Amino acid sequence: MKRIRFSAVVDFCACFSSLSWAEEITGKGTTNFVPKFTSRTTIGNSAISQFPSSSPAGWLNLVGIGTGDPKATLDVNVGPNTNSLSLGDPTVQSLLVRDTAAGVIDIQTFNSDLAIQCCDGNNVLMFAASEGHLGIGTGDATNIITVKRNSATEPIADAWTTYSSARWKVNIQPLSNAMEKITRLRGVAFDWKANGKHDIGVVAEEVARVVPEIVGFEPNGNAKSVDYGRLAPLLIEAIKEQQAEIGELKAELKELARKASD
Repeated sequence: MKRIRFSAVVDFCACFSSLSWAEEITGKGTTNFVPKFTSRTTIGNSAISQFPSSSPAGWLNLVGIGTGDPKATLDVNVGPNTNSLSLGDPTVQSLLVRDTAAGVIDIQTFNSDLAIQCCDGNNVLMFAASEGHLGIGTGDATNIITVKRNSATEPIADAWTTYSSARWKVNIQPLSNAMEKITRLRGVAFDWKANGKHDIGVVAEEVARVVPEIVGFEPNGNAKSVDYGRLAPLLIEAIKEQQAEIGELKAELKELARKASD
């Protein structure tokens, strides 16, 4: 029994004596910089710094990557046009923010839409990943720009112009039978189903049977929208046709008056 205990002590001592002590670690760092191993046994500064003081904007506990003078809670500043921040796995879904060139901040998503949301979770802006569509107040951006239907407020702007130069058009022809088409259309008053708001306008399905060029259609062929502004050319030609008829009637009345006076 004693010999077994003695053998165990001997074996332990032999194993302990075969171990080598770790080499001495040297080097020094700079205050507020996170240290890193610059070699196997040397410590130096990393590119990450942390400062408890506040920035001019009032941010606290500043962390800098690539800078010793951070201006925000997290300040990435490796150098001009060389900074980037990635969130997520690009093979699954991710966000990339980078300064690619002077005067350009590039924001990209991979395998995902980009949504900017308010505190209540509603989409304020939705950048659809496919075809570069933009949704405002909606994530269903089926058009290049889609604004939420039946929103609490209406879009407003100083002006909205449409490409119309002859440089981009061919086969330009005057509209014919404009008055006949106008008489087939009807203006209506109605209430929206979504919110009960009273409104006036036209019915897209009815307009599609007369002037399909100004109607927007869903992929299944259902009419969904009307470009009211493009009714103006039809009204212009209809008024001209009407004025021509009025002119003819005036001429006839003038001739009848002349004959009656003879």
